[in-house]
Amino acid sequence: MLETFKTRISEKMAGYFLLLLMSGTIIFHSLILLGIIPYSITWGGQLESDEQMYLFESISIGLTLLMAWMVIVRIGLLDAKLPALLSKFVFGGMALLFTINTVGNLFAVNSLETILFTPITLFLAIASFRLAIW
Repeated sequence: MLETFKTRISEKMAGYFLLLLMSGTIIFHSLILLGIIPYSITWGGQLESDEQMYLFESISIGLTLLMAWMVIVRIGLLDAKLPALLSKFVFGGMALLFTINTVGNLFAVNSLETILFTPITLFLAIASFRLAIW
């Protein structure tokens, strides 16, 4: 079954898909930081202040940039190498993180977050898993 999964979704396809969604994520969180999108529709509706929003959104953008860099290296767009064990650990961790986020989105206070972001984080989890199993 794992081999079928690997042949149906190539590493490059998974990587480009991750980069596309991560780019959108960075733009989305930047718009929240700028106040264009209300932060009440993110983080399960649990943020209580602008200070929390700035902290959580900054961390989110930073982690997304780091993960995007790892994807870029992993699919060979940047001439650098990741040790195989580190790569498996990082992408396995990303798959776990996105899976937990998917479950969290299912129980979000804001229905927009549930409807819009649940499938996105699920696809991020699947693509991350694909890069973890090479």
